[in-house]
Amino acid sequence: MGAFLKQTLQTIQKNFNQLKELEVPCAYVALEERESFRYKATEENIGGFKCFTLAWHKGRGGSGPVEDTQDWGRLLTFVRGCMSA
Repeated sequence: MGAFLKQTLQTIQKNFNQLKELEVPCAYVALEERESFRYKATEENIGGFKCFTLAWHKGRGGSGPVEDTQDWGRLLTFVRGCMSA
């Protein structure tokens, strides 16, 4: 499940900025998202915070194939970096 409205992206960015002030690392993780979706979270539209989408959903109406995005490795690298900081 991902972001559904522009306001959701703004809320994510606001919350992440508050956590950043407390030195808490943040990243947005979506298990799957439509690649063409207007309001999908990206590093650009959530203020430069890390963003990982593990699969692109290719079907309509909740059915259909998914495609691996190769973000799993990037996510693990991020988490390992947070753990060693």
